[in-house]
Amino acid sequence: MLRRSFVLLAATLALAGCGGAPFGGGPTRLSLGGQPSTAVPAGRGVAILAPLSGPNAERGQALVRAAKLALSEPGSPALDVRDTGGTPAGAAAAASAAIGAGAGMI
Repeated sequence: MLRRSFVLLAATLALAGCGGAPFGGGPTRLSLGGQPSTAVPAGRGVAILAPLSGPNAERGQALVRAAKLALSEPGSPALDVRDTGGTPAGAAAAASAAIGAGAGMI
């Protein structure tokens, strides 16, 4: 009986450890100044950098679909999709282009 209780307790603790954090405020984004920011500045869009070409293009398309779904409500900021080509240099170029186009958040 004691062994059975111990196994049940251990299983319960293991399952509790697998759970996520209790309800919170959700993730916050940090701006370059280190201050929390959860909103896109007025009149500015959101850019997503994704590998739309190369070996990870399928994953990139899935990311773009998810971003479009997240911003599908009326009043949401415009989405600017940029291809990284799946490389660090491509990501840097895409980020520079998005900033140049006025993206308020990447």
